[in-house]
Amino acid sequence: MRFLIPVVLGLIGLGGGVGAGMFLSSPGEDETSIAPEAGRVEEVDVASAGDPSDPYRYVANKRREKTGDTEFVDFSRQFVVPVITKERMESLVVASISVEIAAGQAEAFFAKEPRLRDSMMQVMFDHANLGGFDGPFTNSTRLHVLRRNLLEAADNVVGDVVVSVLFGELARQDQP
Repeated sequence: MRFLIPVVLGLIGLGGGVGAGMFLSSPGEDETSIAPEAGRVEEVDVASAGDPSDPYRYVANKRREKTGDTEFVDFSRQFVVPVITKERMESLVVASISVEIAAGQAEAFFAKEPRLRDSMMQVMFDHANLGGFDGPFTNSTRLHVLRRNLLEAADNVVGDVVVSVLFGELARQDQP
């Protein structure tokens, strides 16, 4: 009995460590974890949409086909997102975001820019709180997730006017 307790505790610790590692690790090459959810952004025909390794581009290509001509619109200001860990600001992430929209929709976009900006800021705050800007934050998998979530936020505010979300600049400044 004396020897059984340390063995049981060791197995519990090992199982907890493996479970935490699986939960906290990035999705890696499993692209199904970042594919658009059915009914959320939009269903996509893989055969006609392009490269199957990039689900975000499927949606953008499909929307481009549907809308025809597009134009690019920049937000009036950069997005500044604090990265906070252990109640301390570790770094700031600065992003310049542009959106590709259906041609002729610029007025509708600018009319709702404050609401859209607020919605996108919330997505970026959530991304930061989940560790999306920690470590190699420019990893393509992380950027796919962020772009998809920003596109969903845009859909909720302006409908399917937005074709794709583009990063002009994306930088992290670590605080001393």
